[in-house]
Amino acid sequence: MTAIKRRIFEWLRCTKHNLWDLKVFRISYVGGNRWRVRGGGIDILVPQYLYLVFLEIEGYLKLGAWKPEPGMVVIDVGGCAGEFAYYAAKCVAHGRVIMLEPDPANLAEAQAFFDSQGGKPTNLEVMQIGLHEKPGTLHFSSGMGACSRMAEID
Repeated sequence: MTAIKRRIFEWLRCTKHNLWDLKVFRISYVGGNRWRVRGGGIDILVPQYLYLVFLEIEGYLKLGAWKPEPGMVVIDVGGCAGEFAYYAAKCVAHGRVIMLEPDPANLAEAQAFFDSQGGKPTNLEVMQIGLHEKPGTLHFSSGMGACSRMAEID
């Protein structure tokens, strides 16, 4: 795909998602495999098209009806690649964000994402643990990205 065709394609894709799908965030193509995500208190550059990630975050935010505020404590259970934890850490300023993620592959992705943003925010703590409603032994299927999961073992 030529650079001009790529720009046109990305402009159309971003415009469609910005007009019809996204309510809080706006995505634009910067060029060279980089996109800018703005809105909800953030302005970041990312190395991949994160439309689905930020559409999901809008669901967490109830389409803008809820927003992490300065001083809050936010717990991101199943943090995956860290996008929501990063967003929340930027919003809560002097508050605290705790990201729980048991999958080492997801933690590596999260670290790469934080590095692409200049490092992990100081108010963000990442813990390699999962969360379950009762004590016991669990089997964890890792290495499947957002589909990594825990299953109870009798």
